[in-house]
Amino acid sequence: MLFTPGPHPVEECAVHLAAATGGAPGALVTELLADPAALHQRIRRAVVDRAPDIGALIAVDQFEEVFTLCRDREERDAFVALLIAATRRRPAGPGWYSASAPTSTATACRTPGWSKRCATRRSRSDR
Repeated sequence: MLFTPGPHPVEECAVHLAAATGGAPGALVTELLADPAALHQRIRRAVVDRAPDIGALIAVDQFEEVFTLCRDREERDAFVALLIAATRRRPAGPGWYSASAPTSTATACRTPGWSKRCATRRSRSDR
């Protein structure tokens, strides 16, 4: 799934996720904001028919837009939390899909200096 976050990164994520999974974007926004694990779960459901060792990729181009265009701090924090939660391995069990095929994220920043700022932001949110 490839997208540019724009001023509303959770909404953009939901629109692209809906296109990939057939869901309704509005309902997905609500679901994603309510539970950071929802992105991971939705993507895993979408790829359940693949071989168990094939994961998924979330590619966010111009990631700096999360900080330069999104004015809502709660939405910014929620979006970063979604990406982090989507990449964490989880044990197989009730409510979770295979731990063997993780979701990966790739972020690209086009504005000089933002890659370092975004990496610093992520390391702070992991604490």
